[in-house]
Formats: sequence, C-alpha cells, structure tokens
Amino acid sequence: AVVSRQIDYTQPDVRLVGSLSACVGDSVQVQAQATHVAAYLARFRWSGPNNFSSTASSITIPRVSAATAGPYSVTATYPDFC
Repeated sequence: AVVSRQIDYTQPDVRLVGSLSACVGDSVQVQAQATHVAAYLARFRWSGPNNFSSTASSITIPRVSAATAGPYSVTATYPDFC
C-alpha cells in the first residue's frame, strides 16, 4: 500500500508594528507579526546595520546613532515539521 499526504506550505505575511522611523538618540521598538492563519508557528530572523541580528519577534534599538541607523529587514518562516 502507498500512503501519501499533501502538505500545504505557505510563507507567512508579516506586518510591522511600532516606530518605523526615529531621530538620533531615540529608542525604537518594532514587532513583526505573522498574519497567516498559523501565525503562532512563525519564526523570525532580523538583520540590520553593524552586523545586527535577532531571532525574536520584537527588536529594540535603545539609542539610535550613526552606527545603528539604516535599513533593517525581517524574514518570517515556518519550522520544518518533517
């Protein structure tokens, strides 16, 4: 007997909540929220200036400076359940 199963795999869409711009000296907090029906399964990976990285859903830049200024990006993925 052959048993097969189809897995519907979709990438979650991400919404950003928080301060998306700031001035030097400001504190910035941004949270990534997956909007897919199984959002609680999402795993996050942030990257940014000065080798910044994080796997938290929320990041905080305590004092914006020239070293921390620039683009930040976040990717949301689902873990592999196989």
